[in-house]
Parts: sequence; structure tokens; C-alpha cells
Amino acid sequence: MTGPALPVLRLADGKSLVTCSFVRTDHWQGSSWTFKYGKDDPRNALLGGGSTYWRKATVRHSMTVTFEVPPQGKADVVGCNCLKPALLSAEGTAA
Repeated sequence: MTGPALPVLRLADGKSLVTCSFVRTDHWQGSSWTFKYGKDDPRNALLGGGSTYWRKATVRHSMTVTFEVPPQGKADVVGCNCLKPALLSAEGTAA
């Protein structure tokens, strides 16, 4: 690990729970095709809501992951919001 110290919860069995936040940036671009966000999709709202079809978009999400870390060996993921990450921003070009 690098950077500032992470919050750690020590468990009675010697393992630790560590929670980390990550920012994921997705880029989509089509030249002869478009992609669609539904009218109620929050990404469409952040893109301006003027179109449901987009030729290009950049969307940023924040994900939180909790790891269970033993004193020795590999860590296990015990929780995350990876399937429904928090939406941070979106920008794009309508079709």
C-alpha cells in the first residue's frame, strides 16, 4: 500500500478489516454506432438529459471495497458496491 494510512478494524481472530475507496472511469466512444442510457438513468441526467443516445461518454464512479486481511496470506473481499457504484460525474457527445 502507498499513500495515507487506511482505516483498519482489528478482529479478535487476528484478522483485520480494511475499507478502501476507488474511482473508476469508463470511456465509451463509437464512430458508426451509438449507445443508450434510459431516460431515468442518472448518467443520462448528468449528461444533460437532452438525448438518450450517445456517441461518446466518460463516466466516473466511486466504489468502496472492504477486505478481510489475515496476518499472513491473501486478503479476501468481504463487501463492495461494485455492481451499483456511486455515480460521480458524466460528460459526453449526443448522437
